[in-house]
Amino acid sequence: MRDTRQLVFLDTSTVSEAFLHRETRKLDNAGCFSFGNSTYEASTALANAEVEIAYDPMDTDVVRVTYRDMEPIMAHKVAITSFASKKPVVPAAMTGEAPKTSRLLDALEQNYNKEHKIRANALNFASYAELKSGEEGESDV
Repeated sequence: MRDTRQLVFLDTSTVSEAFLHRETRKLDNAGCFSFGNSTYEASTALANAEVEIAYDPMDTDVVRVTYRDMEPIMAHKVAITSFASKKPVVPAAMTGEAPKTSRLLDALEQNYNKEHKIRANALNFASYAELKSGEEGESDV
C-alpha cells in the first residue's frame, strides 16, 4: 500500500505455464505414450519421436506434447471401450478339435428321416382295410 509503483499482473496462461511439470517420453509406432498408468494419443506424425510432455499434476486428462519447432499438441487419454477387447468367435474348424459328427451325414440322415416319414404315412393300410370291408363285408388286413 505504501509503494508508489503500480502492481503488474501477469497473464494466467503465463503463470500456469510456469507451474507445469515436464518430462521426456518416447512415442510408439502409433504415436501414443504411457503416462501415469494411462495411455495418451499424441499424433501419428510424431511416431517413434522423443517428445517433451507438460502437464498439471492435478489434472492429467490432457497433456501438452511439444516437439522441436512444431505447434504443441494436446494429447488426450485413450479411452478403451468395452467393444475394443471383444474377441471374435473362432470357428470349430480352426480350433484343432476333432468333430464328433459329420455335417454331411447329419444332413443326409435328416433328409432320410423326412422322406421315410412321408412314405410311412403314404402306406397307411387302415384306410385300405375300411374300403375292403365296405365292399366285400370282411377285411383281408
